[in-house]
Amino acid sequence: MKRNGRKDDEQLFEATVYRAVRSLGWLLPQSEREVAAIELDEERVELPPALRDPMTALERRRSAQPTEQYATCDDAIVAELAQAARQGSAVISEDVAERMRRDREAAEREAERIEND
Repeated sequence: MKRNGRKDDEQLFEATVYRAVRSLGWLLPQSEREVAAIELDEERVELPPALRDPMTALERRRSAQPTEQYATCDDAIVAELAQAARQGSAVISEDVAERMRRDREAAEREAERIEND
């Protein structure tokens, strides 16, 4: 009898978690009825103008020029970066450490530029 009570507790727990996750909007709708209910929801998020036209985003991506960090890449540096990634910072030469620092800074600048667009 105790075994059945445990199963009931598990089912109750799963149902409670499911309702909580569903109420937070963390699950996609599973049926037409659920989709219709979401479509009727008054709380709609309006997209910023830059995201309303998908072609704008695609054009921006096509027109992007390759960055310097990818234009010049020495095979020895690539091999050393891969080794450093596997083994940790104790084996990184000064050249590779400098390259990693420049790459990180370039990535941070690019992320900031995208955020400000």
